[in-house]
Amino acid sequence: MVHTAHFRTTTALAGLGLAGLLALPANAQQAPQIAESADNGEVEEIVVTGSYIRRVQQADRPSPIATIGREDINTIGAADIADITQTLTTSTGAQNNPDAFTQNLTAGTSNINLRGLGLSSTLVLLNGKRQVASAAPDDNGVLFVDTASLVPMIALERTEILEDGAAALYGTDAVAGVVNFITRDDFEGLELRGEWQGNTNASQNDLRVEGIWGGGNDRTHLTLSASYLDRSALTTRERDLRPEAFRGQGGLSVSTTAALPGNFIPLNAPNAALDPRQQALANVFNAFADNAAPVFDFGPAGQFASPVIPNPAGGFLVGNFSGFSLQQGAATAGAADGLADAFTASFLPQVLGLAPELLNPALAGFSTDQLSSAQQQQLGAAFQALAAAQGEQGFSPFIVPDPQCADAAALSDDIIYEPETVVDPVTGQEVAVALPGPGGSLRGSCQTDFGTQFNLVPRTTRLQGYAKLDHEFNRHARFYGEFSYARNRTQRQNSNFPISSPLTILPNNPFNPFTGSASLFLGRSPGGGQVNDFFSNQQNPGEFEHDTWRMVAGLTGDIGNSWYYDVSYLRGINNYHFTDVSDGLAVETNLALNGQAGVSCRPGLNPPGTGGCLFYNPFASGIVGPDGQVPVRNLDGTPVIGPDGNPVTAPVVNSDAIYDFITGEITLDGRSTLTVIDAVTAGELFDLPAGPVGLAVGFQYREDSLRHDLDENTNGANFLFVTAPIDDFFGERDVYSFFGELQVPILDNLELSAALRYEDYGGFIGDTVDPKIALLYQPVPDLSLRGSWGTAFRAPSVFQQFGNQTSLNSVFDPVEGGESFIAITSAGNPDLKPEESETFNLGVTYTPRQLAGLEFNVDYWNFDFDDVITQQQPEELAARTVNTPNNEIPGVVERGPTGGLNFIRTEFVNRGGIKTDGFDIGVSYTLDTDFGTFRPGFEGTYVKSYKATLEDNGPAVDIAGSRNSQNFAAPVPEWRFNASLAYVYRNHALTTFVRYIDGLRDDQNCGGGDTPADFQPVDPVTGCAGRGGFARVDSQTTVDIQYNYTFGAMGPLRGARVAVGSINLFDNDPPFVNTDGAFATRVHDPRGRMVYVRLTTTF
Repeated sequence: MVHTAHFRTTTALAGLGLAGLLALPANAQQAPQIAESADNGEVEEIVVTGSYIRRVQQADRPSPIATIGREDINTIGAADIADITQTLTTSTGAQNNPDAFTQNLTAGTSNINLRGLGLSSTLVLLNGKRQVASAAPDDNGVLFVDTASLVPMIALERTEILEDGAAALYGTDAVAGVVNFITRDDFEGLELRGEWQGNTNASQNDLRVEGIWGGGNDRTHLTLSASYLDRSALTTRERDLRPEAFRGQGGLSVSTTAALPGNFIPLNAPNAALDPRQQALANVFNAFADNAAPVFDFGPAGQFASPVIPNPAGGFLVGNFSGFSLQQGAATAGAADGLADAFTASFLPQVLGLAPELLNPALAGFSTDQLSSAQQQQLGAAFQALAAAQGEQGFSPFIVPDPQCADAAALSDDIIYEPETVVDPVTGQEVAVALPGPGGSLRGSCQTDFGTQFNLVPRTTRLQGYAKLDHEFNRHARFYGEFSYARNRTQRQNSNFPISSPLTILPNNPFNPFTGSASLFLGRSPGGGQVNDFFSNQQNPGEFEHDTWRMVAGLTGDIGNSWYYDVSYLRGINNYHFTDVSDGLAVETNLALNGQAGVSCRPGLNPPGTGGCLFYNPFASGIVGPDGQVPVRNLDGTPVIGPDGNPVTAPVVNSDAIYDFITGEITLDGRSTLTVIDAVTAGELFDLPAGPVGLAVGFQYREDSLRHDLDENTNGANFLFVTAPIDDFFGERDVYSFFGELQVPILDNLELSAALRYEDYGGFIGDTVDPKIALLYQPVPDLSLRGSWGTAFRAPSVFQQFGNQTSLNSVFDPVEGGESFIAITSAGNPDLKPEESETFNLGVTYTPRQLAGLEFNVDYWNFDFDDVITQQQPEELAARTVNTPNNEIPGVVERGPTGGLNFIRTEFVNRGGIKTDGFDIGVSYTLDTDFGTFRPGFEGTYVKSYKATLEDNGPAVDIAGSRNSQNFAAPVPEWRFNASLAYVYRNHALTTFVRYIDGLRDDQNCGGGDTPADFQPVDPVTGCAGRGGFARVDSQTTVDIQYNYTFGAMGPLRGARVAVGSINLFDNDPPFVNTDGAFATRVHDPRGRMVYVRLTTTF
């Protein structure tokens, strides 16, 4: 259904009617029919996408323009614009699936990514004019036009896609091309439409109702349209795309440490035979090693201690649990130095934020100087054992699952617990512990399956309206005005956030099952769920609100016989509000753990658990019970006495008041604005033997701004997971542009088009001049040759210069050898240079007269994109820490007290660039017979190469055919094609589509197979050498079908049309990817088979 216009023709394809419109050829040579004046039947010239000079029809162009007509849109069963653009073979890597792991802020939006050059490299127009960008950036900090907020679907007449770039005419953002959505402004009458679309695998469905009305007289015409979409959610719980072997303990998207209920590290190991001082020292001695000297550094740069318990086999439990690795050389240094003067009492308050005696009263005034020579030798021997066993593995702490994890697991499928035990060598008793598992995971821990807690399709309601008014004063002055509004409300489920740094639970916490011991809590915040929501399916919803409006007022008219002018003013605003009740408050949670929570509590003035002060119970008993009260005790074990003289008690089960107190609401209010003043005039300069020379000149003023306001807790870094502060910001800029276009008919069959644009951004960005030249040559009537060349310029966006955000992503940590789900903070860079590109296109169209109805198109395209603006990749920065002190880069990559990744700060940089080229191929054929019209078609895109500079000053790497999850590029399948067959007979129409997406190299995984053990992470240095090669993402082929019936002129449904169809008729699952979500979110559709029915009636 994509019709690509390339060559000069003087006749319109008429008579095909619905048969031609319902087919989806590859690059069909079909142009819109030529409009005729109602007064004298003269042919009316029109302005088409990619030119300001009036032409007889759209096919009269030397640049490739694909056209998707209104009937084409109806035939593919599109419920919204994303369904249209997702089928384009020229677009790859658009973010139209609400992936919670890589798209934190953009749920409910849709976009386009021509040639995979970036969301901001495709210019989106509405009736030839710009649209305001969404205030919600993607996870790479890119701003884009939200196509879901344009106009109602019923208002669309066609979509024109200029595929070779058009910066010379339209300015910045038109690097990869232009997508122009054109509305039904001349509609007369009333049309109503209702559609239901449902998922055969789950309860998810869409209900859409819309209408359009148009009317007027000879001078005035008004068009009104509106639509309402109600879309229910599709959860990963309903449609879990993970194979069975990848679920359960240690499986894909299963957290083996940060769970709720959680896991704990007792700071006093359960070994009563040891002296308390020796025991406390054994809990912490194997960290804080200074590689430069045989002493221990207890400052804030050190790593937190790994508790150690004796083990007869090797002296210590040995494993590779992420975050608790013994630093290289630490064991040897400790053995040589014997810890003399290296361990002081200042360590505990500096690291844990509490005095030593709070851990154990016997530690008051403790120093290693107090240890005897024999004790120091004993510790030295312990270090020697560690040094001997170290190898490439670190040393697991003594991690204990929540004692009631099994009780919680019995109530929820999302909680996984398979016990593991070891024998305490002192007591001889079995102790439940967590042991090292594959890929840095743990066995025997209390685990959370967060993979079932997200949406594949979010709950969405969307209300849209569009109005267009035209009034002709005379042929020299016609007023036009547009107004559009979109109200989009989206709700997406999320899991509770993990806690970045372990929380300290003191020995006197009334719920502490580790008698007499302090402990560290490794878990998750309770999030937005109340008591009864922990085991529900709607635990932690995020709310995304988008309100977009756009107004255009313009005046146009003829000047003389061949010139026209157009002057307009545009104003657009997008208001965005994001709310996520999911993260714990750091200060408030620590107060609650110590019985100082509550709005009426006075911390430090009231004893714990008294005077309105409440305790937070982080253990499973706080969720599952049993109900009851437990006594509150002082550090020395004596009961706390309340003002009434009675012992103070605390409720075991957490109340809603506790959750409200320790949970914060993450909010973001964004506002994006756009103001544009356009003035253009065009006409004929003079005549040449081959025809008139056309000229267009114009001016544009553009102002855009962006503002982000976040909540105070985010500003102040008072969250337990998103620990980095994020500042509010505001930025704006002005752009002045002048442009010109020239059309020269050199010969009857040879035409030259040229354009030139000057843009001035001022300041550091400066100005630019970008040309474009195109030729159209038709040596014989059957054959048309075309070529174009041009340069483009894209300035950094306001967000890339001044903005900052935090997104949540899984990052491979080469130090620990596993994935870490952490906060990634991006910062704007005011010193960014603009992006520049050079583009050329060569094409041919062949329409043999001997076989009428056949059309063949081939285009070779080439983009050379320099100084590409991209966010530094977290994986790249994490890889740089392998040989750095403490495996950190201060201020850029930081690790938490446990040694695992805690925070990565990225910024926007200019990279070397992208060079990509390939072919667009299209074939269509129309065959009329006595028993109906047949129209087969094919459109395909082949990416020959996609070479990108992935590292600063690094070489260009060809990543065509790669998933590109570990770099800034989009997924780039080498082949994508759509094949179609349409059949029309009288009132019946049947259309079938076959869609193919090529397989991908998975740059996140090595190996591959049927179990998690078959996969290994990609090494940042050696890649998949010796690891079975890169894993593969399989290709996918899907089939869509639609039957359409048009009622006759008689009866109650006269003129109505009913369509029934299926998308992905054979219910093919998206190919499996060993990653969160289990599929390539920017490539494949996760829904499976969809069926729909649509009724359209016109009055």
